Amino acid sequence: ASDLCPTTPGVLANSGCPAPTPSRSVRPCAQRIRVGTVRRTGLCVVLRGDAGVRRVTVELLRGRRVVARQRFSVRLRGSQAVKVHVLFGPRSRSHLTSGRYGVRVRIRGIDRPLGANVTLIPR
Repeated sequence: ASDLCPTTPGVLANSGCPAPTPSRSVRPCAQRIRVGTVRRTGLCVVLRGDAGVRRVTVELLRGRRVVARQRFSVRLRGSQAVKVHVLFGPRSRSHLTSGRYGVRVRIRGIDRPLGANVTLIPR
């Protein structure tokens, strides 16, 4: 079936052809996470990017306001998903409350930030 799949995006989208895997993506490990878990062990995020990327900035947004930001080094392998736990600073962790947050990831060398949503639930 892969030989018959169109190469143009959007053509015959529901024809049974597998969707192309994005070369750059970000998603939380779980859509709903307890606030205490994020404070203790950090926010678990699955990153996928170009090989050779070393510097990543993860921001937690509440509306348009950046609540927490952490910059760290990670080695991304070509189009393989890498799971990382982002531990924010103590002051940022103390201000986290339950609710919906946006996760914005800026990867060095890529001009467009990647985003996802996560819900923090109480206790």
